[in-house]
Amino acid sequence: VFVSISYYSGVIMHEISQFVQEKVLKKIWKGMPSEKFLLKADSVCSINEKKSYYSIANDAFGINDEEYDKEKSQLVFDRFRTALQQAGKDERSQLFNTYYGMYRNFSTGTLICFLAYLIYSVIVLINIIFFKVNIAKDISYIVNGLAFLSFTLILFRRTRRFGETYVKYVFRGFAEYYRNQMNTNNNKMEEIK
Repeated sequence: VFVSISYYSGVIMHEISQFVQEKVLKKIWKGMPSEKFLLKADSVCSINEKKSYYSIANDAFGINDEEYDKEKSQLVFDRFRTALQQAGKDERSQLFNTYYGMYRNFSTGTLICFLAYLIYSVIVLINIIFFKVNIAKDISYIVNGLAFLSFTLILFRRTRRFGETYVKYVFRGFAEYYRNQMNTNNNKMEEIK
C-alpha cells in the first residue's frame, strides 16, 4: 500500500512540478537553462566555450553559427543530448538530470506545503478580525509557513543549479565525444593513406 501510494504521489507531484516549471520557473528564470545556455548574455560558461559549441553544432549538424536565440540554443541542446544518448555516452549528464527532477519535485512539494499554511493563516486571520474567534491556540502555523517558504526558495535555487549543471554536462560531454570521434576518423584516414 505504501509503495502504491508513493508511486501515485510521485506521478502527481511530477505533473504538478512540470506545470510549475512551465508557468512559473520559466518566467522567473527568463527561460530554461537549455534555452539560455548558448546566449551571449548567459554567464554559465565563457564566450570562448560557447564559440566552440557553435562551431561543433555547425560541423556536426549544419546549424549555422550566426546569432543564437532561445530556440536555436534549445535545438542545439536537443541534438547534442540525442547524439549522446544514441552513443550511450550520457551517464553523467543523466545523473544530474535525475537530481534536477528530484529537486524540482521536492521544491514543488514544499511550495504546496507553504501555500497550505498560507491559506490556513488567512483563514485564522479572517476569523480573528471579522468573527473575533481564534481557531488556533498558538502561532506555530506561521512559523511552519515561513519555514516552508524558505525551504521552497532554497530548493528552487538548487533545482536551477542542477538544471544548469545538467545542460553543461550535455554540452561538454558531446563536445568531448565529437572530438574523439573526429580524431578516430582522422586516424583511420591516415592509416588508409
